[in-house]
Amino acid sequence: ERVKKAVEANLSPEIPPTPTASRSGSSAQRTYGQSWLAIPRKTRLYLSCTLFGTALVGLWVANKLEENIPA
Repeated sequence: ERVKKAVEANLSPEIPPTPTASRSGSSAQRTYGQSWLAIPRKTRLYLSCTLFGTALVGLWVANKLEENIPA
């Protein structure tokens, strides 16, 4: 049945094949790692850089606050 659906998806213009479904199964059955890898590379890069930048700014702000307001 799985192969039949895949063949129908490739032949039918209304149902485009989804790369995540064929690679990792349904989203409810994926692990966190598989869900992360299902995100496109460029999006993962943007998310990672944004998280890193936010952490870097947070450390810088905490350092400046500690310099100005000693504990």
